[in-house]
Amino acid sequence: MVSILLLLSLVSFAGEVVGSGSSASDSTVRGPVRGILNAHEYQDKMSSSENTSKVDTLTKKRPKLDGGGTCTPIVKSPVASENMVSTPPVVSQNDEDVSKPSNKCISQSTKRDDYISWDDYFMSVAFLSAMRSKDPSTQVGACIVNPDKRIVGIGYNGFPRGCSDDVLPWARVPKEGGSELDTKYPYVTHAEVNAILNKCSADVVGSTMYVALFPCNECAKVIIQAGIAEVVYMSDKYHDTDSCRASRKMFELSGVKTRQHKPQQRQITIDFGPHLN
Repeated sequence: MVSILLLLSLVSFAGEVVGSGSSASDSTVRGPVRGILNAHEYQDKMSSSENTSKVDTLTKKRPKLDGGGTCTPIVKSPVASENMVSTPPVVSQNDEDVSKPSNKCISQSTKRDDYISWDDYFMSVAFLSAMRSKDPSTQVGACIVNPDKRIVGIGYNGFPRGCSDDVLPWARVPKEGGSELDTKYPYVTHAEVNAILNKCSADVVGSTMYVALFPCNECAKVIIQAGIAEVVYMSDKYHDTDSCRASRKMFELSGVKTRQHKPQQRQITIDFGPHLN
């Protein structure tokens, strides 16, 4: 484009020489210089026109705000001046203010409200311990908790240490012609006794025992002698048996409190799935 402009300027220069009668030396000096200047002026005008067109295009594409007016575009300069003042971005009323904490963040900073109660927790430990029992008909677990809400003893029903689960009988009634020795009852140690014997503290005085079944008379004797202050049981299905009547009488005379557990949650599930690799 510059070559064409130079050519046009030279033609114009020749016309001026012929028409004005100027000397060849003047024309030779002024002609090319004027042509070059005209070319630069034309290029500057074209550049200015293109910039004006770009500004108009940006102005036409400015988004309109809900409250009226347009959003001023921010053009980043390749060289930042120290005197430049940064313009804060225009935020409409519908945009979310990220400087304020959201409700989601607030909810994550507060404690859970679906945690289990102390009673549900300790009774669940007793039920979990019962799952270790080999008894095919009845699985019972017990959990002893001291006054500081610390577990100090856990046990479940089973045969004494060293007595094979595969040798001694698990039957509840003897076979025809058999005796009580052919049942589990002469051999099984109940969960309450095992929990006291498995204690991890010097004693269990003043503690509370959580157990799935109301204790029988034999377990009641050991509970009283160990100094346990309260028994929390889940089921009392043998309430009318002589064994449980004797237990209630001894607990009442010794001052051991008893109460039936009323769970706040019907079911508590232990799921290892999320933690498996």
